[in-house]
Amino acid sequence: MSARDNGLIVLDRLLNRADSEAVPHILAAARAARYLWQCANAVCGAHNRRGQRYCTGCGWGSNGRPVGDITPGNYEVPKRKWAALRQALTGHFAQDEQRPDAVVFDYQDGPGWRGAQVTAMYGGRAEPIEGGFRDRDRFEAIGRALDGLTRFEKPGSYEHMRIVMSARARPARPSRGAPGAPSGVPRSRGAVTVPGKSCPVIRGPVALTGGPASERAGADTAYAIPIE
Repeated sequence: MSARDNGLIVLDRLLNRADSEAVPHILAAARAARYLWQCANAVCGAHNRRGQRYCTGCGWGSNGRPVGDITPGNYEVPKRKWAALRQALTGHFAQDEQRPDAVVFDYQDGPGWRGAQVTAMYGGRAEPIEGGFRDRDRFEAIGRALDGLTRFEKPGSYEHMRIVMSARARPARPSRGAPGAPSGVPRSRGAVTVPGKSCPVIRGPVALTGGPASERAGADTAYAIPIE
């Protein structure tokens, strides 16, 4: 187990045993040590582990802003190719009860972007799409759009791509050159008040116990640090 994971385990134990007055001070120390970063969304304020790209409370980015498109590669992606992918994804999710806010692709290896790991983002909820869009027969339009991006420029290892499904998508920015975990910790902006404790809430998967954390911790709910 890494030193970071050991630190998070200790932090988890401290939070679970602390009273309501001590918790904000512990969280402040964890932010200063960069074990956690706090969402800059004024109506959220959730705490997230270091390396978490998106807030598990509301889906904002770790840079403190709502998410926008992230186009791949070193060169500007032709607008028609990007539009083709957005159209294919919109059609794919059209029959779903809830359309994701964004779809993210994380490439490690395989047949270009079609082999990437895919996650659908619903606010702060992230749902991995098992198998991604590798199957050409099942995902013909999406596969064709992803192959078009790959032919334009093959993705590099650990490259990250994000396409926002909203019509009000923010302008795209390149992804290469800034992969991986966030380099800074957003400034603390207030707290989320919960029953029994007036302090920022930590949300996310609870690897220590193997179960999901509650959407919002209550008076009888243990605080938990998400660990990978």
